Amino acid sequence: MPVDVGSRRRNALVHAPEKIESEASVPLLLVFHGGRGGPEAIARLAAFDAIADGGGLISVYPQALTSNWSDGRLTTRPQNEEDEDVPFVRKLVEELCNRYPVDRTRIFAAGMSNGGMMCHRLGIQMPETFAAIAAVAGGMPEEITPPSTIAKPISVIGIYGTADPIIPWEGGPVGRGAGGRVLGARATTDLWAHLLDCPAEGTTENLPPLEDDGTRVWRETYARSDGRARVVLYGVEGGGHGWPPRGIGRTGLIARSLTGKASRNLDTTGTIWAFFKESVAGGPHPAAADGRSDSPTKPVAGL
Repeated sequence: MPVDVGSRRRNALVHAPEKIESEASVPLLLVFHGGRGGPEAIARLAAFDAIADGGGLISVYPQALTSNWSDGRLTTRPQNEEDEDVPFVRKLVEELCNRYPVDRTRIFAAGMSNGGMMCHRLGIQMPETFAAIAAVAGGMPEEITPPSTIAKPISVIGIYGTADPIIPWEGGPVGRGAGGRVLGARATTDLWAHLLDCPAEGTTENLPPLEDDGTRVWRETYARSDGRARVVLYGVEGGGHGWPPRGIGRTGLIARSLTGKASRNLDTTGTIWAFFKESVAGGPHPAAADGRSDSPTKPVAGL
């Protein structure tokens, strides 16, 4: 789907099943690829189209102009102001809402690595658009200067590996790609909880293991007293850089050595989708609080 922004023509891959046309309104999910990635790669990796095929949503995969989203790091700022990605996302959402029966109260953003960092930026700068955002293996860039509070409450989920060799759990310099610096997983979570007026102390749960693969998963939840926003951290102890359980979609020795272990103890796609549904409904989604019943868990071959 082409979108004209200024003098540029931008593109996004749209997956909208035919049966969606008969619905009164449906959710819209924008999924942002990582650095040096692309729409087709993240579509295969995240596999949200399987949910869309059931008439559950419209899944959209935008394309960065260069190899990276302008996520707020100084190292990803475009040379030309018209190449900024936030105006592109605004225009893309508007055109999608004009073309499809989108429920504007159920617009979401998810992304991995550089795409996850971009979701943090969108949550800060476009809270009026998104009901919730999800960042996988991508902490908030240090250079983003958030406001003291968020104008409209949104919900935020972050999924991070403690052994990520590229985006460090504790924050600091990014190991590969565009570089720059990010906040750590806990600092990112604490910042969102503060911005959304959630209590400083959350609840922690250890999730039962699905496989004995040397990793374990826990969940920390911070919820506003009025129920209008939640911030959830999924920590994957021993997990590397990727989209559990699929990693980065590659299974070779070189890929594993660069990205670390792909935990099979969390279904990221199902977890995110369950969280998004809960965020709109205002309460836990039955039998899907850890996302293990919404999405297939088979690895996707190749980027």
